[in-house]
Amino acid sequence: MAPSASIYGPGSDSQMMALTQSEVCGEAVSVVSAGVAYQGLESASEIAGALREKKRMWKSNQDRCPELWQLHQAAGIEPRAARKLDRFSLLALAAAKAAILQSKLQPHEMAGCGIYSGNMVGGWTFTEPQVRALHRDGLESVSPYLATAWFPGAPQGQISIHLGMMGFAKTVTTDRCSGAQAIGLAYERIRSGLQPTLLLAGGAEAPVTPFVTASMAQIFDDNECTAEGAVYLLLAAGRGGEVQISGHSTFSVNTLDCSERLTQRMAQLVAETAGEIPDLVLCNVPLHQGLEEKLSKSIRTAFGSQTEIFFTTEVLGDGLAASGALASAAAWEMLTQVPSARAAVVLSLGHQCADLLLFSKFSTTFFPRLGGQVS
Repeated sequence: MAPSASIYGPGSDSQMMALTQSEVCGEAVSVVSAGVAYQGLESASEIAGALREKKRMWKSNQDRCPELWQLHQAAGIEPRAARKLDRFSLLALAAAKAAILQSKLQPHEMAGCGIYSGNMVGGWTFTEPQVRALHRDGLESVSPYLATAWFPGAPQGQISIHLGMMGFAKTVTTDRCSGAQAIGLAYERIRSGLQPTLLLAGGAEAPVTPFVTASMAQIFDDNECTAEGAVYLLLAAGRGGEVQISGHSTFSVNTLDCSERLTQRMAQLVAETAGEIPDLVLCNVPLHQGLEEKLSKSIRTAFGSQTEIFFTTEVLGDGLAASGALASAAAWEMLTQVPSARAAVVLSLGHQCADLLLFSKFSTTFFPRLGGQVS
């Protein structure tokens, strides 16, 4: 794997989105590795196994795994430093470190690696006690680390600092689609020929607090499914792995009336890449909104009755922004495990937005295009 030519990539995301097809570099984007720290799961194979077995991996919104001391160790930082961070940053560090260790990157490659990280709600495991202390005891009781612990870009910053990644870095905060969209944006950046050509992408979330779960209860009838975790994929230009990302599309949609538009966009995604019909579709959608039947019908209409459908939140809980990255890691692992499987789609559905990622094996005929246009 070649190191990046420059650790600071030219151009912005808006410039990247505006590239025409003739300007796209066209190099394959391979999935090199996946790091997982999610409800006690530590690998993509465990995620895929749980989905296959339909083994429910969450008990209630008070089910936190792992313990804080385990997070310190997995993140590779001292307890004193960890006390300045929210759990979603610690989870992100643990998952990012696992992805890097699997890939066996050299120091110069790690220094040039960029980051796309997704998050939805910020760091409330650190913030909520601080807000309570503020109201109870006044300003002097608030930690000076509150701002740096809470904001959604904290995981991205901590990964950069502790793992020595000095490349391009951005945080995506597009609802529950954030984790998958971070992966899609990383794919598009590499495909467009911008530096760096090695990107860590995924999502982190730690929403299991009284305030967040109470807020979720105002939206959903059942908020007992909330889960915490982080998942990051390492993407590289070229054929560095068995599975590649072949397409990406993100677009606006009415969550409760999305069937027709999703059917069209899913079919369009595959048609534009001139590829085979996906064997697997992994759906990252809100629970308890009656979406499963509608989405299953849309998927069958787009791809046929032979496509296998998984609703990841039913089995693995609702990790919000982390769930899209979780489904992506599962898609990668399932394609690797099953010789007959050629392609998989990851569908993430948020509030008025949707994201589609297409994964395929390198032996599958796909001709990816630059995606991501929002309509």
